[in-house]
Amino acid sequence: MDLVAREASVARRTVYNQFESKEALFIASVERVWSEFPVVEITADESVLSDPAAGLKRIGDAVVERAFGIGPSALTEAMGMLNHHFAAAA
Repeated sequence: MDLVAREASVARRTVYNQFESKEALFIASVERVWSEFPVVEITADESVLSDPAAGLKRIGDAVVERAFGIGPSALTEAMGMLNHHFAAAA
């Protein structure tokens, strides 16, 4: 709760005024993420229904975009740069 309050730039008491417990905050967070997740749009796509691998890729891409705020190709590029950096340092 301290981290949430700090990130929101509010007092810890303010967080508890909005969410009665850590569990309530967690549930609200999960509900918000899932309400914004495009699972219905992804699963309604005919190409996804005929190709499960494409569906899983689209779901993975959506997770990456929401978790990191970047597209999957940008994450792949960043990972490649890190791998190159660490390989050179070894």
